[in-house]
Amino acid sequence: REFFYANEQTGWREVPADQLQQLEASRLIVRKADGGYTINPDLILKLAKDRIFGTLVYPNALAGVVLLLLPGALAALWQFTARLQNVTRGVLVGLLAYMALACLYWSGSKAGWLIALVVGGVALLHAPLPRAFKLGLVAVVAAGGLAAFAWKYESYFAGGARSANARFDYWKVAWRAALDRPLLGSGPGTFYAIYRHAKPPEAEMARLAHNDYLQQASDSGIVGLLAFGGFIAASLAKLHARARGEWLQLATWLGLLGWALQGLVEFGLYIPALAWPAFFLVGWLWAAAAPRAVKRATRSGPASRSRRPQCHHPYIMAAMKSSWRAVSE
Repeated sequence: REFFYANEQTGWREVPADQLQQLEASRLIVRKADGGYTINPDLILKLAKDRIFGTLVYPNALAGVVLLLLPGALAALWQFTARLQNVTRGVLVGLLAYMALACLYWSGSKAGWLIALVVGGVALLHAPLPRAFKLGLVAVVAAGGLAAFAWKYESYFAGGARSANARFDYWKVAWRAALDRPLLGSGPGTFYAIYRHAKPPEAEMARLAHNDYLQQASDSGIVGLLAFGGFIAASLAKLHARARGEWLQLATWLGLLGWALQGLVEFGLYIPALAWPAFFLVGWLWAAAAPRAVKRATRSGPASRSRRPQCHHPYIMAAMKSSWRAVSE
């Protein structure tokens, strides 16, 4: 926000030419009648909403990072603090959860809120508690979360839920594009050109379909959709069965579940600060949750003779990947 407001006052004269070209290509700034630059009016409305997003591309991306990394980060912190008293451990874990959920709340991501409820409900169902109590607890949490959601965003829905309706426009165009070229799609990155010609006149412009799965269907046809969607679905199904007995692995799976669900309404696959850590964690979980026979066979091979360091808590690496990509984007 400060970057855009400060350069708007100076007429964008202090911004390098190549960066100006990137900003103009992304429709973050537009040309004025006199040839100068100004902030895109649509962006001004978004900046005025006071939704936080840190160094990421926009608030829903920050919500995606929280959904992806928070469950595993909580489990990893609980393991890291094993030598401390349980009260101290609980305070540290609770503090991390509070800060992350506060960021999720301040991001203003409505889908992030609902997905967090789903992931939290699934986590509660895995808790070592009586079945009837777990179901009752899930029902209470869901009811309370949905009631708070309805109260918080009452004005949003009263105003017509503009962003939600815009997504339906994106999805309709992406689906029609997939049907027009069902085998191989229209080509990577072509949704922008297709939507520009097919969108309703009153609809706002978008470069991506805001649905990673429909994006693959539109860009790469049934081949891309099955390759990407099938890999994600198969990984979640198989890894859930393997990770249920180990809390860090299960927490990692919960984060990946949240990331995969957000892909239904966002474009996290096209945000490196989200996609890199997600696929890193998918790979780590496939290795960590491998059957014991496979692990023994791997360890007995020639590679086992080398003393390579191993990362038993992947969340340091995942957070580093996300932070580096968020800063460098």
